[in-house]
Amino acid sequence: MGDVRTLEEADEVWSWGAGTSGQLGNGKLDDELLPKRAQQLDEEQLKQIACGGSHAVGVTDDGRVFTWGSNPAEGPNTFIPAALPQPLEALSGIKIVKVAAGWAHTALITDDGKVLTYGEGQYGQLGLGTRSSVVAPSVVEALASVRAVDVACGLRHTLVLVEDASGTSCVRAFGAGKRGQLGVSSPTLVATRPVTVDGLNGVQVRAVSAAGDHSAALTVNGDLMAWGRGYLDAPDMHVPIRIGRGKKWSHMALGWSHGLALADEGGLWAWGSNRYGQLGTGASAPGTLPSPSAQLGVPGDPSPGLNNNHKVEREVKGAELKQIPFFVGRKVTGIAAGAEHSAAVTDSGEVFTWGWAEHGQLGLGDTQDRDTPQLLAVGLSPSQTRTSAQVYCGSGFTFVVLRHRQESEEAADVAVRTG
Repeated sequence: MGDVRTLEEADEVWSWGAGTSGQLGNGKLDDELLPKRAQQLDEEQLKQIACGGSHAVGVTDDGRVFTWGSNPAEGPNTFIPAALPQPLEALSGIKIVKVAAGWAHTALITDDGKVLTYGEGQYGQLGLGTRSSVVAPSVVEALASVRAVDVACGLRHTLVLVEDASGTSCVRAFGAGKRGQLGVSSPTLVATRPVTVDGLNGVQVRAVSAAGDHSAALTVNGDLMAWGRGYLDAPDMHVPIRIGRGKKWSHMALGWSHGLALADEGGLWAWGSNRYGQLGTGASAPGTLPSPSAQLGVPGDPSPGLNNNHKVEREVKGAELKQIPFFVGRKVTGIAAGAEHSAAVTDSGEVFTWGWAEHGQLGLGDTQDRDTPQLLAVGLSPSQTRTSAQVYCGSGFTFVVLRHRQESEEAADVAVRTG
């Protein structure tokens, strides 16, 4: 007799934090102070989770969609809690490649580049031309002539990165715009149909992000653009402004009052409010990048733009990026931001959380805020080797998808008789 050992890849989905609407997907309607398995999702091979105010949406490798938490129902502001993931039957036969979640609305991109939205719509955040809420995913017809490649949802607004037939990118926005989060220079309280974000003409954008009343974009050459509510009580930014000058950026994540950005050369940086320790810088903040001086429309610097007739300089206060000392020398591969908490994963599969902890969203077993990153004890039995981790944050809850290489044994009769 002998043992044949094989290596198998397996996913584990864990969640913690606010859970009274079922948004943790673990079958309960309670907050969790420590990571708990959402086992029903383990077998689905999720490639993305989007977390909103009190709901979450998962997309599988083959384009199926599952939802849990507060699900929209018929009637004004009516939601039904679902403690376990449910397939979104309205999308049967439609392959979804990307999803985003706002406070109470959801946006999805199909494999042929269409945008679907559903949920709360009273601020026009569904982009359907009305201020009505919608229960079933509906096509945003105003974007039918372009191909969507990325989508992000804020509190009550939505950003869509689109490309035309020539591959030229453009950022469209809809929903609430009072704080400048739609990125249009003229005062706009609500846009029920997509509008074009000002100042990005001729700039190739590769990703968008949104949270609260904030918006951001990453360009193909690594510039970080921000607009919307001003940070630290600074004036609102009604058009995109380049922040984090002097570095190139690979990833970004926005919270309700802070942001995170991962530099191409390594290192994790943060900006905005540190009221709950969500910047992760502790008592000191070495390596601060200066507040950017935004030149609106200066030739050769298209990043802030209104148009080339505006040559006005202004300082953008509150957007100074600070390096998080803890991650110096560590390779961060993924970041996420909740309302007021933050999370990151490293190339070794370690998971770290910090910031606001009122609902247990740090997963550390208590509700004490932390102002520096804390290593999370989650998953991993002795027979497992973690190969990757992906982290996602909702307003007050957190998900992580751990991929392990599992060593398994199966008995095989290899006895050989001789003689």
